[in-house]
Amino acid sequence: MRWRIAIGLILAMGCTYSPAVADDDGRTIWGDDYASTLRAMKQVQRALGLKSCLHCHVKQDGKMAYAAETEHKKIARAMYFAFVDTLANTGRAQLSYADEGKSVKISAVRKATGEDAGIHVTLVLPAAKEGETATKLTRRVDLPAKDQPIQCGTCHAGTLHFMQPE
Repeated sequence: MRWRIAIGLILAMGCTYSPAVADDDGRTIWGDDYASTLRAMKQVQRALGLKSCLHCHVKQDGKMAYAAETEHKKIARAMYFAFVDTLANTGRAQLSYADEGKSVKISAVRKATGEDAGIHVTLVLPAAKEGETATKLTRRVDLPAKDQPIQCGTCHAGTLHFMQPE
């Protein structure tokens, strides 16, 4: 049943991509109220190794404009639904997103047992110049400890761009 909900959320998000602003009661996709959302955002910030909330959020008139939509917020929501939820529930996840006008494709498969147990991540970066081929990067990430959930930090571990060409 949970996988149906996760797939429905991904499809709905892909169609609408509405901002993740708080409901009247302070609920967001990250938490049930303002305080829990703030705690979750701090965890995401640490997991991605970001120094500031301004990587995803913008300021307007000297104040944080949490409701303002940004590309990084779209990517964060998509990663949250496509990877944290879907990978945890179904064992597979994939996502395409635009970066500087080019499509980046990322997929992951969770393998729970065997010598190569872990999360196998594949990232396809578009060619830098016309006529060149796309760059395909693969990494295996350790599974979280038993009884620990898959989170942003499971793959990122304090580094925003954890997959880089070697």
